[in-house]
Amino acid sequence: MNKLRGDFRTAILGVAGGVFTFSVFLLIDRIDSYYTYLSQVHEEGYESYTSINDLWWIPGTFWHALLFIVASFMAHRYLANRFRSPFLLWQMIGVITLLGWLLTLSIATSLDCVMQGGLYPLGRAVNIFLTWFSVKFIAAIFASNVIYSSLIHSAASQYASPPDKLGEA
Repeated sequence: MNKLRGDFRTAILGVAGGVFTFSVFLLIDRIDSYYTYLSQVHEEGYESYTSINDLWWIPGTFWHALLFIVASFMAHRYLANRFRSPFLLWQMIGVITLLGWLLTLSIATSLDCVMQGGLYPLGRAVNIFLTWFSVKFIAAIFASNVIYSSLIHSAASQYASPPDKLGEA
């Protein structure tokens, strides 16, 4: 029963970390989109701006949370003994999640290349990967993992004290 409880806690931490990191990325992307909108309106007027109100981020959030849960399980199962610091452990979870995204995009691109019979999807994927969008995504994951691991460490250190010193902190 302790094992199941520990796995449940790890899954909850993974979901919370995945949703937190993706929401930080969406916040950064929304701010960037807003300033792009302001500059385009300033240069060309309101008539030329076409709004982008699609919901591309909903499946991305679910997939990112699932990747974060799997990375959290893998890191807590196999790497928790090597990394005593929650900071390094959650940075490693972020790296594993980025590798999961890279694997996902590689599989999707290779299937698209096989189905279309050419290398055009590969060029499009490389072009998308090398844009500012992916740099913002990677930076947001690492930055939010710093914040998230600091929050976990501070919350855990409060309860890791001996029982007589719990009220003194």
